Amino acid sequence: MGKKTFNKQIILDLGCGEYKINDKAYGVDIRRTSSVNVVCNIESNLPFKYESVDIVYCRHVLEDIGDLETLLKEITRILKRDGKIVIIVPHFSNSLAYSDYTHRRFFGYYTFDYFSSTKSKYWNVPRYRDDIRFRILKKCLIFRNIPLLGHIFEFIFNSHEWLAYVYESKLSWFLPCFEIEFILTKE
Repeated sequence: MGKKTFNKQIILDLGCGEYKINDKAYGVDIRRTSSVNVVCNIESNLPFKYESVDIVYCRHVLEDIGDLETLLKEITRILKRDGKIVIIVPHFSNSLAYSDYTHRRFFGYYTFDYFSSTKSKYWNVPRYRDDIRFRILKKCLIFRNIPLLGHIFEFIFNSHEWLAYVYESKLSWFLPCFEIEFILTKE
């Protein structure tokens, strides 16, 4: 009998700090904690082979990155063809996004459209880079800052792209969103 081989998914949690997304993920951060498996500066080079990673989680870390394009290029390099990137960032209308002095950038519903050929019919953005290319699988406005009504707002504003556009362009400063979740894959 031959040996059985298993395809183990490689999952990275970039900037995990003290808490990884799950025990199967490799925690990657600039300082060692009990959750960190790989210590490195994620803003320079990620020490992983070309197309070796299945899933990259970036939970509340991209807002702290000075050179977002370099990090996205590195993620593109290490991500497998069918791999996914899960990104959760504060929405620009979240006042806490501005309170944290470590935040260097802010995100909106259309931020990753700049790196995608997936174009919205409601908000057409230019593409500045051809070496960073993602396909957007999901965008989700999250209102966990509003007890009880948050789930209703999520249902409404995520039910159709036009409603997300109306929310972000007309209502976001009156009804702040807490965060946005994106799921991307390489083009």
